[in-house]
Amino acid sequence: METQPPSSFRLSLKVKSAGCFNLSTGQTDALPSVIAAWMQKSMNEDTALYPPVDPIAAGLKAKCPRCGQGKLFDGFLKPARHCSSCGLDYSFIDTGEGPAVLVMLLIGFIVVGLALWMEVNLDPPLWVHFILWIPLALVLCLSTLRWMKGVLIALQYKHKAAEGQLDRPAHHE
Repeated sequence: METQPPSSFRLSLKVKSAGCFNLSTGQTDALPSVIAAWMQKSMNEDTALYPPVDPIAAGLKAKCPRCGQGKLFDGFLKPARHCSSCGLDYSFIDTGEGPAVLVMLLIGFIVVGLALWMEVNLDPPLWVHFILWIPLALVLCLSTLRWMKGVLIALQYKHKAAEGQLDRPAHHE
């Protein structure tokens, strides 16, 4: 004598990502919306398998944050469109003014500190300060800006950083 499972009992199996197979009825149901949304999200994410790359080392070398091989920049500061080695699309890059601000703060602190020390201890004429500190500040800022931008891009990739969004409460009428 064959028994049927109760109507409240439902056993389902996933069949080739096309739907769920209901063992009690023998029918295929559509995927639940939660699973479909998860599958869509996972298709948009980077799922390539590469060994972990140190973001600091990759940024300082201006290499791809995923594979550590391809070029990150197409010039001095302009990011490339994609990695020439692994094909990673660099459209996620959005460092804004972060690298420039960090470089100016760090280099400014060093240069102003040295200029103050020199003024207090050696008391040189004003033209010596202009000749010494302005070119030094320019050279240090321009040399470290590329490194800082590379590091911030690599950290942005590693932590999957994206533009911030505000959570707004549901509007009640």
